Amino acid sequence: MSDNVAVLEGFTREAEASNGAIDLYLLIRPGTDLESTFRAWDTDEQEFIVVNGWLFTFEFPSPSNDLCNDQSDRWDGEPETDFRLTF
Repeated sequence: MSDNVAVLEGFTREAEASNGAIDLYLLIRPGTDLESTFRAWDTDEQEFIVVNGWLFTFEFPSPSNDLCNDQSDRWDGEPETDFRLTF
């Protein structure tokens, strides 16, 4: 499996979890209760794991915190610049 599998299943928020003994680089679902037990995608091991959130400190490296929230390449039907084709 790959990160793409996790993203397609809704695990789009990047998170770094640390507790002093272990560092995990995860993809989690937006809105996940980090103080609960939850399912996450381990990007290093390329597998789903279960995390006891209360055992970790979390950081979120992505500015938007959600891989699918970036709309910089979204096309709304209007060109960004005005251009003309001449033949």
